[in-house]
Amino acid sequence: MKINKLTRDIILNYIESELFGLNNKIDNKIDYRIGVELEIFPFKKNSKSDISPVQLYDGDNPLIHPLIKISEKYGGIAMFNSDETKSIVDKIVFPDKSSLLFEPGSQIEISTIPCVNIYDLENQLKFHQNILKEVSTLSGICFGQNGINPIRIDKLTNQLKKQRYTSLELYLNKISPYGREMMLKTCSMHINMDSGIDEDTKFKRIVGANLLVPFATAIFANSYVNKNNTTIKSYRSKIWQHLDETRTGILPLSKALQSLSIKDLVEAYYKLIINAPLIYNVDLGPKVLSKTMTLKYWMDNKINGIWPNITHLKNHVSLLFPEVRLKGYIELRSIDSPPLEWQMVPICFYAGLIYDSLSLDNTIQLLKSKYPNYNSIYEQSCYGMEFKEIREISQELMKLSIEGYSRLPLSLKNGNPIKKLQSFNDQFVSKGKTFFDYNT
Repeated sequence: MKINKLTRDIILNYIESELFGLNNKIDNKIDYRIGVELEIFPFKKNSKSDISPVQLYDGDNPLIHPLIKISEKYGGIAMFNSDETKSIVDKIVFPDKSSLLFEPGSQIEISTIPCVNIYDLENQLKFHQNILKEVSTLSGICFGQNGINPIRIDKLTNQLKKQRYTSLELYLNKISPYGREMMLKTCSMHINMDSGIDEDTKFKRIVGANLLVPFATAIFANSYVNKNNTTIKSYRSKIWQHLDETRTGILPLSKALQSLSIKDLVEAYYKLIINAPLIYNVDLGPKVLSKTMTLKYWMDNKINGIWPNITHLKNHVSLLFPEVRLKGYIELRSIDSPPLEWQMVPICFYAGLIYDSLSLDNTIQLLKSKYPNYNSIYEQSCYGMEFKEIREISQELMKLSIEGYSRLPLSLKNGNPIKKLQSFNDQFVSKGKTFFDYNT
């Protein structure tokens, strides 16, 4: 079978149909589902102030065995990696299709299915967190929700011996010291939202989500390295901001904000894709390539006698990490893993701003004039709400979110009254405080 070499038109069609969903006929009129990917780090408690890392597979008390055992009680099935070795568990899948996955530093990722109401989503998270509680009872392994694992980096090792992660680590280590920290220490909450049925809604939700990045980062800052010697309140965000500017950050919005055309968003995503260096592709082997070897370079020059095709494109896109990632839905990646007590608040915050059309319009109107200064605002966001401009705009956004949430369909917020969102505003945002401030 002939496999077509990648061209601009093939990539644009892929972006429009698979990432933005522009060419898809949608019969389902519900466009406000929400899913979550929540990362949690395991640790062993030696004393009140001393914790040590937990290995996934090795050591005296590896996590994988009790995790599989408890998961099986609730219908969980361990899915083993078939490409390299049967000893590596890709994920544990449950009857409702939610799953537990793994990150290189032993982080556990709870991945829910899309939910049409927030109450069901909360119950999914609690279901998985109760499994982790049982694992703790059985094994003594504890689990923490924080934007970054406080265990020293020299005590952590890559637990996923797959070539994809080995190549990613080698690539990132050539750029800065932040690569290993990102892979082994960071924990986020990714919130997955529908991009909308019609083109106008898609445009506004994607633009709004990107404009919200620095303020969501600041509002929900919950990570530090040394709590007694830092002013950085989202160290996880600092890591990501210094990781690799060719594949991370906020999507450039200048043209789209002027034209109000989704085609300019597609073009911005196209440039992100073709200008990012290649990291790993099974057909190119394990060698770390030169940073000059971008997808655009590969489209113009064979590598190892191979031209890129659509399969190579999909693999390359999976190794891009913008703050707002398009996957047929919108993946919001700016939130530090929040404290258990408050974990539904970021979800409700985004729902009130993205799914209520009036609040979304007002959010874009509030933030678009600030866009020319976004590089500076984004850099400042890792300090929480210490900067006056971020603090004041964040307080305005919380008001818009609460107003928007109050207008959402009852079917979406069933069982999740607005009280928690208001309480968060009263205790944190209105006072210019973040989770960080109450953890230190």
